[in-house]
Amino acid sequence: MSKTSDAANRALTAGTLGYPEMDDQEDIDFLEDEGIYDYARIYIIDYIGTDDFKNTYLNLINDIKLFSFQRRRIFAQNMLEKVFEVYDFQFPENIPITTDREIENVFEFIEFIEYDNLEFISSVWQILKKDPTKDDIEATCKRNENKVIKESEEQVESNDYNEMITLFLRTYYKEKYIDWFIRESKNAKTDIKLKILEREGKLNAWSNY
Repeated sequence: MSKTSDAANRALTAGTLGYPEMDDQEDIDFLEDEGIYDYARIYIIDYIGTDDFKNTYLNLINDIKLFSFQRRRIFAQNMLEKVFEVYDFQFPENIPITTDREIENVFEFIEFIEYDNLEFISSVWQILKKDPTKDDIEATCKRNENKVIKESEEQVESNDYNEMITLFLRTYYKEKYIDWFIRESKNAKTDIKLKILEREGKLNAWSNY
């Protein structure tokens, strides 16, 4: 058992079982909630930057969203701390997390850097006029890194991303940004091609090929 699953399961078990001497239902309910919260928090945060993040996040995020504003705020801050640890990315200015909308912005940012970026990534590939299912993705991106950066900036200008996503795309270190772009392209190369064909009106013809 991994350290993550061990810690998460201990949190859930402690919350579910409570303590033998407890007989107040409110105390028991509180402890159960704490166990569920800690279980979801540990798993989601520890899987940031891994291939298992999307499934883990989608399975558990609704549990987090049921908790109080303060709990969700702490969770959002913890996720940003983990992003700094995994990606070596920190926002160049202080990002307030003082409203429900700002917490949602954090969730949208995490979703974008981890998996919800097909429209963005595919738009850049469409301008590159390369096929990620046939060309060497890493070699192509590194050979055309200036063009990838330029087209990424164009996408920021032409799309209404929230402030956090915009800052990430504009300020992330060039070398690390290219590494991120390569990773996301590899993870979704078939979907990228399908999205480009869809935009060009060629999807049906390709599907029948």
